[in-house]
Amino acid sequence: MHKDPPVIDHAAAEAALASYLYDGFTVVVDVSENYSRLAEHPEFLDQSDYIASMSAAERQNLKATARAAWQVRSWTWWMKLMTPICEENIRKIVAAGDVAALGADQSSGPAAYRELELLVQAGLTPAQVIRIATHNGAVFLGRPTTWARSRKASWPTWCC
Repeated sequence: MHKDPPVIDHAAAEAALASYLYDGFTVVVDVSENYSRLAEHPEFLDQSDYIASMSAAERQNLKATARAAWQVRSWTWWMKLMTPICEENIRKIVAAGDVAALGADQSSGPAAYRELELLVQAGLTPAQVIRIATHNGAVFLGRPTTWARSRKASWPTWCC
């Protein structure tokens, strides 16, 4: 049984943003989307990047054991409802000028790639997503000039 998402206290959310996100934030939409994605479409695990980064046994365990568990958990369906809300909030925060850096609660390369796809799905431009995936990590860590000095090439003019 699906329940409506909780009502958001916008004043509390704005206060949290003002006090916690002053130095930027990491985006982690993939973790919320991954529950329903596995429950509904486990075939994504047959893509070449998952095959390259996970053993056949790990992928099979996800397709069978984890999928069965996630299909009956209300958390899976709540997260599915929340994913578009998270995407919209990220889009708004980035549009307001805050620094977003790539993050993923999962430690696989495919999870990072999926995060980038979801950011484009959220309405960010490819240039914004490239910046989130690269330069903004250094900005988030307080080291933007160190990163820039360590690179021989400069940003392409079309990028950012």
